[in-house]
Amino acid sequence: MKHIELFDLIAPFYAMFFNYQRKGYRTSLDLLFKLDLKGSSALDVGCGTGALSTELSHYLKVKAVDGSSKMIKEAHRLNPLLDLELIDVNQGLPYKEKSYDYVFSSFVLHGLSSFQRLSLLREMKRVSLKGVIILDYHKGRHPLISLVEWIEHGDYFHFMDHFEEEVLEIFDHKEILRINTHTAFYILN
Repeated sequence: MKHIELFDLIAPFYAMFFNYQRKGYRTSLDLLFKLDLKGSSALDVGCGTGALSTELSHYLKVKAVDGSSKMIKEAHRLNPLLDLELIDVNQGLPYKEKSYDYVFSSFVLHGLSSFQRLSLLREMKRVSLKGVIILDYHKGRHPLISLVEWIEHGDYFHFMDHFEEEVLEIFDHKEILRINTHTAFYILN
């Protein structure tokens, strides 16, 4: 829960970057949806202030969930039309099997321990019909990002070294769509 308490604390700060994040997500999603993804629904796990969910809603019907009540509050303030829910992902995802075409998560998994990450990925796979799409760090480390992640005490360094192998414990297929030198979409099914 320490991780959630941190995000409750920094939610107002994250909200200040909502429009900047939306612009980045818009550009990234334009690349992703050129792959001709077919579907009508998405679950955004770890939605934060709702920037990704807001942009995803141009393509799909989105349910946005987070474990931080303050992030959910900011997401509702910034986009009152979002379908938001506060959940504890450590208890699993409270949805039926294959209830969403796609399950998305953006810059969440690198902050979880390997055990938590694999558990959440299994749940994301369970509730997705067509695939799981992760937007997160990839290969190229940036010194400033490394410093911030060290301060947050997440699992960034292990994630960077092992995530590509970890996903193959759960998914049969992995495609990587690079966004820039530090981030990528991991398209998993």
